[in-house]
Amino acid sequence: SKSRARLLTIFLTHPTDEFYAQRLTSMTGLAESSVRYELGRLERLGLLLARKAGREKYYRINDRHPLFPELKQMVYKTAGLGEILRQAVGGVSGVDAAFIYGSVAKGGERAASDIDLFVLGRPEQLRLAAALHEAEGRLGREINLATMGPDEWRRRRDAHERFIDELLRSQKIFLVGDEQSLRRA
Repeated sequence: SKSRARLLTIFLTHPTDEFYAQRLTSMTGLAESSVRYELGRLERLGLLLARKAGREKYYRINDRHPLFPELKQMVYKTAGLGEILRQAVGGVSGVDAAFIYGSVAKGGERAASDIDLFVLGRPEQLRLAAALHEAEGRLGREINLATMGPDEWRRRRDAHERFIDELLRSQKIFLVGDEQSLRRA
């Protein structure tokens, strides 16, 4: 359901945070009854862990659930962090390739982890900065941006610079382009 997808997106993009129903209602814009119903369902499925504190029940994602890694990658690629960044970067001209790398791409980040983003091309810098600033606000996370033009990319790639070699070997979540875009550049 759409409600479940919205809730899972929040939990999976903030894997160490706890939320209570009323807060999730305001974050998603869903009816509180829908939020409570889906929270109960997700808890029964073992995807969420819950604890009572006073009159509130706090929920967090169960990062030990067998489906956690797969769900997290799926959400990042489609409805969560990846989609927000895909929209931000995709709206800027001059981007040949863009991807998330580092702890987020590997699935080992914490809620406070920053997001490492690499952009290849000659993007309009002011539009890119504005789009990423807005994305930071939506995600509640800092974005560390590395940009490189195609000429510099080829020169550093061909010289086997350590940073570029590590980027090529690392896990990536592509927002624009794909592995072939990097190899062709």
